[in-house]
Amino acid sequence: MTATTGWESLTRLPEKASAFRADPLARTALAVAGESDLAARLWDLALVVVKPEALVSGRMAGVRRFLAAHGLSVVASFDAELDAARSHALWSYPWVKATTDRIRLHVMMSEREQARCLLVRRDEPGGDVPLTMWVAVRKGSSNGRRRTAGQLRTELGMSNRMIAFVHCPDEPADLLRDMYVLGGAPAVGLLFTAPRTAVRTEPWASVTPAGTSLDLPVLLDGLTPHGREQMRARLTALREGGEPTGLDDALHEVRSWGARGRWPECALAAELIPHDLPGVTAEFDRLSVEQLAGLWQCSADTTRRTTEVF
Repeated sequence: MTATTGWESLTRLPEKASAFRADPLARTALAVAGESDLAARLWDLALVVVKPEALVSGRMAGVRRFLAAHGLSVVASFDAELDAARSHALWSYPWVKATTDRIRLHVMMSEREQARCLLVRRDEPGGDVPLTMWVAVRKGSSNGRRRTAGQLRTELGMSNRMIAFVHCPDEPADLLRDMYVLGGAPAVGLLFTAPRTAVRTEPWASVTPAGTSLDLPVLLDGLTPHGREQMRARLTALREGGEPTGLDDALHEVRSWGARGRWPECALAAELIPHDLPGVTAEFDRLSVEQLAGLWQCSADTTRRTTEVF
């Protein structure tokens, strides 16, 4: 598989294929993979990155339940720090529309912490869309109004888009690039050396017992009485169309209201800051994940019909 033709088999977005051909990280990931049947090899694999906020708040058990309920097994895992450099590389395309406040706060929450990267495989091979797309649809949107019951982020209790708990690449192309960004050539190698069945032991599931709640009611209870009143008033104003607060001011305010410690301070500040630049659209956002999965479904149907004819 060459870099000029490889990406078309791994994405249904022509603009992504074009962008990845020019992307140094994606090009290197493809060169490391070096597989002529890459699309077939990646079809039944997906990546679930359990972010630091999920680990410190005890949500790994929820991830395990979700995977087991949907017939997915962890076949390899590794840890990665989502520091500034790695985070900017991982989200360089969607962060085009992110405010610098959102980017800075993400790095503050993630640096010096480990994320757990789970390579998962279908227990029953096949399906009419790649597993990456299947998982991306069932992960649930960062927009709470678009999430539904049973989706992973719903099950994990996501209520603020900055506290997303998990990251999952959408398409096989993103899976390949993300594995290289997160773990370099050794991580890309896992795509071809991971066992066909679940790992016998589960070192990926062993985490320090959670001692941090990121649920808003609990965070509010940790403030002074005056602080709770001020924070609730600010949240009400934002719901009614008020202006968000810059990151530095937001952190100063929540600290003055009684927030103590990195996670409570960051989680409360996440409720107050602006997240998106007005009028800016990320490069691959013209389709929802559901619509993108539909393109994969259509191409699979066409391939089956062609095979049946011949």
